[in-house]
Amino acid sequence: MTSTATSVAVTAETTLKADIDRLLSALESLKKGDQMVFTYVSGTGTTLAINGTEKLTIAGPAFGRYSHDKLRALAIDSFRSSGRLLA
Repeated sequence: MTSTATSVAVTAETTLKADIDRLLSALESLKKGDQMVFTYVSGTGTTLAINGTEKLTIAGPAFGRYSHDKLRALAIDSFRSSGRLLA
């Protein structure tokens, strides 16, 4: 990743921190075997559903542009640090 790309990624994380915190808070109810689905709808935002039940929607396009891989990594890190993910 170039220094410009890295700078953009760091800026995105800082700008979206409140939204990321809301997302991580919604993930606290996840258990082993649960299914989580992110859906982006233009004009609405990004919705998180767990086991088919919508948990939250983060409005606007910025969060929707946030990398799927980055969201997945945040979720995994959150579970590892809480001891709920062993691998």
